[in-house]
Amino acid sequence: MRVRGTVVAGRSPPEPVPAAAGTPLQRRSSTAGGPDSGFTLIELMIVVAIVGILAAVALPTYKSYTIRAKLSEAIAFAGACKTAVFLYYATSGAWPGNEDQAGCGHGVSTPGVISHLHVKDGGVIDVGIGGVRTGIGTPCQIFLTPNADGTAWTGSSTCPAEYVPSTFR
Repeated sequence: MRVRGTVVAGRSPPEPVPAAAGTPLQRRSSTAGGPDSGFTLIELMIVVAIVGILAAVALPTYKSYTIRAKLSEAIAFAGACKTAVFLYYATSGAWPGNEDQAGCGHGVSTPGVISHLHVKDGGVIDVGIGGVRTGIGTPCQIFLTPNADGTAWTGSSTCPAEYVPSTFR
């Protein structure tokens, strides 16, 4: 039986109120740290499920982001060499045939990401990408090709399209 009310001086004790049959158990209000504080098992399981779903979505996105960042590093190396190749063309009137003539590519490599940087005939810059740190799986290349007078460059790539910038697709 439940009791409604409190005992007040000068009054008779409260009348017992019978519990209704089939009513669900109700939580008693309690202060912090009381017997009813904390989370139920189902609440904790729901939180764990939500965190699991968020992780399942976030991890592939993060992997794609890190691969794109590493390819951007290779494109930055190519951009630095692009300046040297154009300076050679501007001063000599011909495209360099290799990275030594252009003055770039010496010691340019990032272990596990960039394997080589070469300048080919016609001023074409070739950046080799490979290694386990890229996350791509197979080696690929990025190319920067100048137009006839060096005022514009076009990019192309053998890397998977989802990882390279749109100008290299």
